[in-house]
Amino acid sequence: NNGIRADRVDREMLSAMKLAGFKYFAFGIESGNEQVLKNIKKSQDLGVIEDALKVAIELDFTVTLFFVVGAPGEDLDTVKESIALAKKYPIFDARFYNLIPFPATELYEWAKSNKYLIMKPEEYLNNSSHWDYKPVLATPEFPVEERAKALVLTRQARKEIRHDAMKRKLEKRLGPFSGMIANFYINDWVQAQLMHNGTLRRNLKRLYTKISF
Repeated sequence: NNGIRADRVDREMLSAMKLAGFKYFAFGIESGNEQVLKNIKKSQDLGVIEDALKVAIELDFTVTLFFVVGAPGEDLDTVKESIALAKKYPIFDARFYNLIPFPATELYEWAKSNKYLIMKPEEYLNNSSHWDYKPVLATPEFPVEERAKALVLTRQARKEIRHDAMKRKLEKRLGPFSGMIANFYINDWVQAQLMHNGTLRRNLKRLYTKISF
């Protein structure tokens, strides 16, 4: 899925999307810190992002937020700001992506020229585990140990957000059982099965959609 820019929607557009049958979409937020957004040339501020998010939630959309962990100027505190923004609103999911510098990009040249890369591109590009769990660069303000800690914190934050969202969606239909099902859904073993079993994933998605909307 790709996230849409918050500054490209307004109440009129979101209302039209709702009437057309849209129920779910994602915003590409990238960071909950203004300076980091400027560093990556996002060209939108948090006020615009939050205004769009408030309208989307008011119109009862199921919203996911996309963030990047480790952008230029990032440190552990700015990652915590991203987590705080994700938890501020009743969203459905928040995905925090480990920053990956692709060759022939401005980001890669920045990391390479400053000697921030801690592994070769052929190593991290050919091993998908680095994309989620292992830092591939480090900066003076955000050393590798703190980057690893940030990825742990964001994974935990995502689990909490998904648990709360699942519980909210299901409690009208399932009452006290909603919390139990939410705990089951975010279990690491269950998530691993869903990742590797497309049939199970599709069936669970259909069931969830049927009982939650």
